[in-house]
Amino acid sequence: MNPGNQQTSKTMCALRVVIIGAGGHGQTVAEALFAATRTGHPVRATGFLDDTPELRGTMVAGLPVLGPLSHAKDVECDAFIVGIGDNRARKRIFDELRAAARPLHTVIHPTAVIATTARIGEGTYIGANALIGAASVIGDNTIINGAGCVGHHNRIGAHVHLGPGVNAAGHVEIGDGCEIGTGANFLPEAAVGAWSSVVGGALVAGRFESEVLIGGAPARVLRRLSLADDGGH
Repeated sequence: MNPGNQQTSKTMCALRVVIIGAGGHGQTVAEALFAATRTGHPVRATGFLDDTPELRGTMVAGLPVLGPLSHAKDVECDAFIVGIGDNRARKRIFDELRAAARPLHTVIHPTAVIATTARIGEGTYIGANALIGAASVIGDNTIINGAGCVGHHNRIGAHVHLGPGVNAAGHVEIGDGCEIGTGANFLPEAAVGAWSSVVGGALVAGRFESEVLIGGAPARVLRRLSLADDGGH
């Protein structure tokens, strides 16, 4: 087999991934998949699904928008990843895909460093130059953005969104659905309850309850959150 045929064979065998959502985070996921393909991983981004009418039939980040989200049950691919930053929307779509028995793919940028004893959930995204430390657990459908550091023995829940440059020291706990702003820092053994939001740049120590907005250095509860809140920062 000549080299050209070998390349074609590798491309044909690659896992075909469709990204749900063609916005900023979806395009970031696409770039991670492109990087994985370039570095020899058997994976290939094949397009987006997005409900924005003006995107139908267009190209975004070099990939076709294949149709609305309702096409997920019919589109030809091997797996999906939900490329939407909003935690509640991402959870809803993730749950719908899982209920429909549609496979979900975990996307890890090739420059990320993952400890051999770490566990990464289904459908999670880990960005460029991120670090996941020893014995840490990252839940399903979670976003760890670029340059994030999740130290050793952390517990990060499902449907969490860690902004760029978030640093979590050892034995930190972040509950399901939390939104953690850019550059927030967690001291050892800090804990934040489910569906809370941490303002960018906060310094988090101690333990905080669920569904609160946290900010400051040192961090404190600013107010309670409701379902209508979008993260508060």
